[in-house]
Amino acid sequence: MNSLAILNSKWDEVVSLCKEYAVKRLQPCGPTARGEFDAWLGDFQFIVAFDPGLSAMHASDPYFQFREKLGELLGGTVDLFDPTSGSGMHRFLTRKMDQKSSDWYAS
Repeated sequence: MNSLAILNSKWDEVVSLCKEYAVKRLQPCGPTARGEFDAWLGDFQFIVAFDPGLSAMHASDPYFQFREKLGELLGGTVDLFDPTSGSGMHRFLTRKMDQKSSDWYAS
């Protein structure tokens, strides 16, 4: 099963997780956006944006918890790229990936 078919089959559950963890935007990127899924690697990649109202002190908790729960739901590991992260690499990758795919979930 390709990554987009897996995502679509879990749509309602993913939306529930997004709401629970204050995700404002979830966008598949890289191989995930192209529908390519390597069952051996089991890796899903997303650009994610959390509610800007989350305090910086608590922002890492939803990030890691959401990543873990989403991976359990999808049956693989999850890489999240947050454009608001302090990491220059995250901002660079997000800008590049953002040009090639569209939001899958946005609230």
